[in-house]
Amino acid sequence: MQMDEGLDTGPVHLMRSTQIGGHETAGELHDRLAGLAAAALDAALPGLLAGTSEPVPQRAEFATVAPKIAKGDGMLDWRAPAVELERRVRAFNPWPVAEGMLDPGGRLRVWDAVVVEAPASGARPGAIVAATRNGIDVATGDGVLRLTKVQPPSARVMDAAAYLAAHSLNGAAFVA
Repeated sequence: MQMDEGLDTGPVHLMRSTQIGGHETAGELHDRLAGLAAAALDAALPGLLAGTSEPVPQRAEFATVAPKIAKGDGMLDWRAPAVELERRVRAFNPWPVAEGMLDPGGRLRVWDAVVVEAPASGARPGAIVAATRNGIDVATGDGVLRLTKVQPPSARVMDAAAYLAAHSLNGAAFVA
């Protein structure tokens, strides 16, 4: 992209597109995009250096400014649909990392989660509806989200089975 007065608004010399994988985290996407960008730069440089590259203006109506991500953005609102929460978990991995507040128990970071086809049985958002070696199933505003990799404060990332071996969730629920 050629520089101009706006923020990322200059004409484009070369563009590549890619699909985001259905279970790809932001960190995985970042690394994949870095490789794609390097290949694109390698392809664009000869034309730029020779002066033969013809930049294409960007369409202003498609321009958007993405807000900066803050640490607090990772807090999960269990009233949201399970599909949205699962995407937030992937979007905030590796930073700021999605998290919820267990009552009792405090902060629990969520590194991986999947939407499961299980009824929430009318449970309120944030209620733990099942806790097995496969994961911690949490009722959401629409559906159930299974937490498969978590991290308690001052501890390492672990799968749900390891977490449940050391922590009881009897009577616990996430604050919605």
